[in-house]
Amino acid sequence: MLARTRRLAASSIAVSAVSMVAFASTASAATPPPWDGSTTPTSSATCVMPASPTSDPTHLFVSAYTDSGLPTITDVQFGHASTYVLAPGTTNVPLHVLATETCSGVGDVRIALTKSPSTFLPFVSMAFDTTDAFHASVTQVAPLTTTYAGLYHASFGLVTRRYDSFQIGIDGAYVTSTPGTGGTYVSGPWSTKKLYLLLKTTLTAAASRATVKKGGKVTFSTVLKKASGSTYTNASGEAVLFQTRIGKGKWVTRATRTTTAAGAASYAFVPTTTMTWRWVHANRLTGTFTAAGLSVVKTIKVT
Repeated sequence: MLARTRRLAASSIAVSAVSMVAFASTASAATPPPWDGSTTPTSSATCVMPASPTSDPTHLFVSAYTDSGLPTITDVQFGHASTYVLAPGTTNVPLHVLATETCSGVGDVRIALTKSPSTFLPFVSMAFDTTDAFHASVTQVAPLTTTYAGLYHASFGLVTRRYDSFQIGIDGAYVTSTPGTGGTYVSGPWSTKKLYLLLKTTLTAAASRATVKKGGKVTFSTVLKKASGSTYTNASGEAVLFQTRIGKGKWVTRATRTTTAAGAASYAFVPTTTMTWRWVHANRLTGTFTAAGLSVVKTIKVT
């Protein structure tokens, strides 16, 4: 399937005590795409075709349909997952939507995002101008930066079918149509799905020495940083794990530390044999919404 992405413009407005960010598409309505000749509309109570097609000099016979059905949204994602990582300088986040409509196809779908607890990002417009609008997949760009890290829900959608009425030839070719009108608010299992925008993190790895005699103590340290605007800043109050591994064995967590105001943490112990080591930060899905990160892996040699 083809998915055409349009850039959206953002503007912030205040609505009583609620913070709202409004997105408006800058693109004009898409030209109806070519009909997928391999697809036949599924007749139903909402997809009606007269009993007999009419003759046509170009297509031999033409069938006219009326569509009173609505698209069904099946999934909403950031990118193609429930979690999207915001790197420094991020200005756009891909919002991916899956929808179906088996008569005329999916027309316009607009998604209202809610950032927990009280920020609303209403109606990211998803124009399904694809050659297969029946089982449609489209990605649209939402203008979100690192400021918008947090937990989101696709609270509801506004959907419109592709055509109210249309004609296709016996050869499967699109002939003519009347664009879908109006729109209906919908929700579904996708509207309760948790979607996260997390801040990208980095961790350094340093040791007081690279080689130590048996019985000697080594101090291992790290600095955790998180994306902020166009750069990284120190991440304070975050949990980081110090892990070691002997040979090709499993990684073992030796300590959990909380970073200081400077993003720093350290751990000292007496290694008994040569081993590799690293610092780890797990996804934080509350509070600061920082993404998982790993330092480089280094070796402490015991002689």
